[in-house]
Amino acid sequence: MNKKSRPHVFTACAVGLVAGLSLFCASGLLTTGCVSTPVPGSTNTVQTLDPLAAGAIQGVVAAAMPVAVAQDSNTIPYLRLTAQVLTSAANSGTYDPAEIQSAMNAISIKEIRVTTAGQIVTSALAAYKGFYGDAGTKGINAAVKGPWLSQILTAISTGITDGLPPAAPQ
Repeated sequence: MNKKSRPHVFTACAVGLVAGLSLFCASGLLTTGCVSTPVPGSTNTVQTLDPLAAGAIQGVVAAAMPVAVAQDSNTIPYLRLTAQVLTSAANSGTYDPAEIQSAMNAISIKEIRVTTAGQIVTSALAAYKGFYGDAGTKGINAAVKGPWLSQILTAISTGITDGLPPAAPQ
């Protein structure tokens, strides 16, 4: 394999990871990634996020990051800002996908959005939107819904951060 074909290999790998995340979501593994948890002192149960689902999201996103960076190392600042936006949303209780997307659109590194990194972030946010919609349709208790969605945003953010090379000391 010559060096000219390597970008195509990286792109194919990234597209495969993105497709895998999308298939994971479409297969219902994300939207059924919840477990019934008994409410203490009650016969009722609530739906909570299966910890394995959050770990799977984090792992898929982390695995995709080196591929995006190998294709274009200029994506690192965009990805770091993306992780910060998602962490901020999780910590502030901003769970509406439209609000998160609006915050993402404010990231000033717009030219990178069309790269593999942008495609990976878009796929991860699509998975989050699936969870967000699922939280409404499954009737998840309001006390559980926020932490449930926060875990998903945190898993995506942590996956981004875990998959990037360490930040240079300042």
